[in-house]
Amino acid sequence: MSSSAAGKRLPLSQRQFRGEAGKPGVGVTAPATRLRHPGAAARLRGASQPLDAPAASSPEGSIPATVTGLYLSGVAEASPLATALRAALGSAVTISSGGAAPRRGRWRARLRGTSLDWSGPAAPSPAADPGEAVLLDLHGREATREWRLWRVVDASGRAVLSPWFGRERCCGTQALLSLFLVQSLDAGRSWSRIGAAHLSGRRSYPQLLRAVGIALVAMIRRAVLAPEPAPPWQPEPAARRDAPWRWRLGFLRQQLRNKLTTEHWAIGLARIAPERLLAGEPLVPERWLALPPAEGFLADPFPWPGRPGMLLCERFDHASGLGRLQALRLDAGPDIPAAEVPLGLRCHLSYPFTWEEGGRTYCLPEMAASRRQVLYELHPDAPPRPAVTIAENVAMADATLFRHGGLLWLAYTDGDLGLDDNLCLRWAERLEGPWTPHRLNPVKFDLRSSRCAGPVFQLHGELIRPTQDCSGGYGSALVLNRILHCTPESYREEPVARLVPEPDGPYPDGLHTLSMADGVILTDGKRVVFDPWVVLRRIRRRLPGRRGRA
Repeated sequence: MSSSAAGKRLPLSQRQFRGEAGKPGVGVTAPATRLRHPGAAARLRGASQPLDAPAASSPEGSIPATVTGLYLSGVAEASPLATALRAALGSAVTISSGGAAPRRGRWRARLRGTSLDWSGPAAPSPAADPGEAVLLDLHGREATREWRLWRVVDASGRAVLSPWFGRERCCGTQALLSLFLVQSLDAGRSWSRIGAAHLSGRRSYPQLLRAVGIALVAMIRRAVLAPEPAPPWQPEPAARRDAPWRWRLGFLRQQLRNKLTTEHWAIGLARIAPERLLAGEPLVPERWLALPPAEGFLADPFPWPGRPGMLLCERFDHASGLGRLQALRLDAGPDIPAAEVPLGLRCHLSYPFTWEEGGRTYCLPEMAASRRQVLYELHPDAPPRPAVTIAENVAMADATLFRHGGLLWLAYTDGDLGLDDNLCLRWAERLEGPWTPHRLNPVKFDLRSSRCAGPVFQLHGELIRPTQDCSGGYGSALVLNRILHCTPESYREEPVARLVPEPDGPYPDGLHTLSMADGVILTDGKRVVFDPWVVLRRIRRRLPGRRGRA
């Protein structure tokens, strides 16, 4: 990006939020799967369309009819795939299976252990009524006028159970795999989009297949339980499929880059009104608070309510490989003392989200490594005290509280589902709970705008949720989302602004927090550096005699 575009809000058009599986603005290609049904080659034709935008002739599309039955074509009745769908949908629909399951021995073996595995012992299945049931064709080989047809495909229309699906998306620079749940009412001649998920490809291939299985079930559950308008959809031309050695080389290259470089984050202070950011002005910090790169970094700044001029942040120490919570003055000089906010935990801590309620001040730090989430009460002259245990046995990343519709909401990324590409919600009537998981969790899969990046704020009567865009790497940019609908039954939001770092600034490689304190915007910037001392410290931490030390 040119320096003139530094930090500007880019239009959310076909370039930033197309949802394609490759680089922004680069198309991907026509279906590569050979479909076995007569006339199948002509089913998914069409010119390139923006993947997340409806066609001009129908801005919204109609809401699909209610689903009462789901017929799984080529999926064994007792397979992990059928079992996962039954568990997700419960009694909402009747699920039946039928049709010959493809053999595809090596591919089927690769799917074992994921919810994409369609194989299993044969069992009798009740006949489905074509007038009411949906035919779910995940192999991409069925089409009939009698059925309402659903498929899960990539941007090119390639069916999700096609051999080696998504492998070319692993570990690329722009490793985004877009999935679409599409529907046809005319034997595959035209399609509408009834669900979408945009996953991170920065995973090993088995991990990516596991993520695809989770997203597939989530999309189908959402389409059944909370259907939304279904805009027309057309596939894009299929990208050239690389030989296996290319994506293996890409994986090794990414691993080497991760080992030999480190991210150096610093806290930026900018005096700009939030509405100006939504209007397209760049986010350019006037001052940076930073540690020496060899020592560690500062990130995740949040105001400390009731203590003007003070903020809380993460202070990461390269020697221990762990983050701690730090109290910091906004007017701190170049020598930043270590003023830890002690929680009595030995795990990694970050993202010290702050909240005021009933005259008390609370902190909700990220403590995903402990697999629990605790809300602490802050005191100016005493250590924080645990106030509420919100969740146990959940790896919550960047948990963020907000209030809407008379309820308290908690937005977070579930680390068991992915580090950057999912949004989950919990709700409660009061801070003490109980905290109920949203029935559609995860309510969103999108690498570009799921993971929280700061407090939800209100602007002109609308709720704006800052998020991370991780499509170009962890914390590569900020996206501001407008919350459209938030109830215990459904959730919808839309991106309204994208903020990128200054390419010629001191921290050109990322932004991943946005909060406000005393009329100042708090953010953090990233610079990727090679530091041999940091690499040596990583090696030392992995030596047998030093494992487990904090």
